[in-house]
This record gives sequence, structure tokens and C-alpha cells, in this order.
Amino acid sequence: MLAHLLSFVVNVCLLRRGPEDAPHQSAAMIIAVLANFLLLLWAYGQQSGLPAILPALQSTVIVLLATRWVLQASGKLARYTPTVFTLFASSALINLLYKASQLLVPNDAASASGSPFLLLLLLIWVWSFVIDAHIYRRALDSPFALGMLLTVLLFATNTLLLDWWYWPTVESAPA
Repeated sequence: MLAHLLSFVVNVCLLRRGPEDAPHQSAAMIIAVLANFLLLLWAYGQQSGLPAILPALQSTVIVLLATRWVLQASGKLARYTPTVFTLFASSALINLLYKASQLLVPNDAASASGSPFLLLLLLIWVWSFVIDAHIYRRALDSPFALGMLLTVLLFATNTLLLDWWYWPTVESAPA
């Protein structure tokens, strides 16, 4: 069963499958949400001075609420569970790939700036947008551009709220 789900998530990440093929059980959705939440805790916990649970919780709740709102507004609320499962399971897989790829980038800034592995990190990050746009497109039966618009709006909203609530602002140096 686990191998089947992993195969499904890999195929979603390769844009071969969509949320319509995902499990409709709430248990699968909850496991995917929790797995991604734990990875967010790990990622946010490595940033200094933050209680990791708050930004991880915010990021999770924003996606859950926005997905529900978008599907309800389009009359496709019945697709909520498989869409959420697909979003969070693919995000967890991409986050693991991203974290593993970070190990390839040198720790010191001078070496890291010339590392070709920075391009790999950028490609993984951009591909995560493509995957989410693909999932929303398939869930809404809409053009890819609408899926990408939703993905970018979710990212921007989450980033702005994280910056506003949790991350200290960087003040410019006196002139």
C-alpha cells in the first residue's frame, strides 16, 4: 500500500497523475498533512529565533483553508480530501528532495555562491510551483494558468504573513 502511494506521489510530481486518482480516505489526507507539517517544523526550526510550530502551523492552515475555499467556490468541494492529500504528499516529497539537495551546497558563502547545486535548489523550488499548479488545475478542471495563479497567490500570501508575524524585519543600515 505504501509503495503504491509513493508511486502515485512520484507520478504526480512528474505531472502524470492528479488528485482525481488520489485516495479519498481522510486517514491518507491526515497522514500527508502531518508528514508535511513535520517537515515544515524541521525546515522552520533551522531558522534562528523562531518557534517553529507557529510558521509551520500557519503554512499548513493557509493551504487547507485556501484549498477548501477555492474548491467550494468552484462547486467541487467533493474533491477536497484527494486534493489536499495530493498537495501535501507531493509537497512532503519535494521538501525531502530539497533538503537532501541542500547537503550538496557548501556551507561557506564564498563556495556556495559558485556552486552549481544552487541551480538545482532553484529548479526544485520552481518545480514545486509547477506541481501545485498542476494539482489545482486538475482539481478545478481549469487551465494551467489558473492553477499557477492560485499557487503563486498562496505562496505570496503565506510569505507575506510569515514575514509580517514571525520573521523580524531587516532594517536598512544608517546612511
